[in-house]
Amino acid sequence: PVRRGRKSPDAVLEQLASREPAAAEQPPPSGRGGPRSKKNRESDASRARRKKDDRKARFNERLRSLLANDADEALLQPYRDDSPEAADQVADLRSYGKLSEEARLKAKEAVREDGGPDDEGEEDAGATAPAGGRGRTARPSAGRVSKVRATVSETGTDSMGSYIKSLGRHELLTREDEVLLGRQVGILTELEDRRLGLEEELLRPPTFAQWAEATDHTVPSLKQQIRRSHRAKAALIEANLRLVITVARQATKKRSATSSSSSRGSTAVQFQDACQQGVIGLTRATEKFNPDLGFRFSTYATWWIQKEVRRNVDEQSRTVRVPQSALRKINDIRIKERVLMTELGRRPHDEELAEKCGMTVSRLNFYRNSANEVGSLDRTVDARRGKGSMSTGSGGSDGATMDTFVR
Repeated sequence: PVRRGRKSPDAVLEQLASREPAAAEQPPPSGRGGPRSKKNRESDASRARRKKDDRKARFNERLRSLLANDADEALLQPYRDDSPEAADQVADLRSYGKLSEEARLKAKEAVREDGGPDDEGEEDAGATAPAGGRGRTARPSAGRVSKVRATVSETGTDSMGSYIKSLGRHELLTREDEVLLGRQVGILTELEDRRLGLEEELLRPPTFAQWAEATDHTVPSLKQQIRRSHRAKAALIEANLRLVITVARQATKKRSATSSSSSRGSTAVQFQDACQQGVIGLTRATEKFNPDLGFRFSTYATWWIQKEVRRNVDEQSRTVRVPQSALRKINDIRIKERVLMTELGRRPHDEELAEKCGMTVSRLNFYRNSANEVGSLDRTVDARRGKGSMSTGSGGSDGATMDTFVR
């Protein structure tokens, strides 16, 4: 017997079987929740490709306008470019060698990341909170569009973190962009080489008129070219600052791991100092870069950045600074010592190692002593906990320092 109000199991099975063909005959769902067709996917890909091309075209237009826009910087000069005072001005590094703040600002604005033409509308659509309202946003009245431009500035102690975040909003340069900017910087390098030649001939820094005559320029065109090259140099540096951050972070992490594993005291390398030296190496790379060789700028600049960062790490990682020549000798001694250990099957004697390195035994001992780290007498000595031969105490320091044991 079947209870009233409930279907029998056989009736339920029959009902489910009758529904299956009807569900199979239904067309596949479409719209937002259904699977996308091939045509829709292709249209999305073409739309994204077109948006990327438009973004790149706007970026190229900004770079070309950067090189052509010289009006603001010309007004900031002490003399007009076509004036006699500008022609008689001494052409030394103090008068033209430093990048102006206006060139830096223009370059930073040119290489910033462009989110598209909708960025301005999104920026204008935001509304600021009133001074007395907390967490409230201003609502525009009906029938009237209100635009409030808000500027958000990060504040706090972590200024380096906010600076690194700002570097991620820069456009990446293509090969054509690097060639365009690199050739402008190369023109400035050729002009400086000619100026140095004139300085050796005249035994004094030449004037801008003499410099322009030697390079087949007029004084206004020479000054305009110098400012154009400075803007290109600033843009090339600004667009590759992320490379400096990457190299400096790798160097400091490697040094921190080495110093933490070492039992002796060694000073830690500051990340800010490594970044500062990396920027110096990046600036040097922009001056030496030759785009006609076919290499990417990042490949060439990495070597210069690593060189400066490594030099900074070597100078600041020790309490007593050891010169680069001595560090190379110390590394050469360690390498040849390992080679002799492999060949002889034992640790080599000092006479054998000195003969292999081409120096006397006293000189070998001098480099060995220079390689030792300096330990502080105020460092607290902590006992290790263990069993058997590993046990060296109760595990506490008891306020004992290195000075206590030395006395």
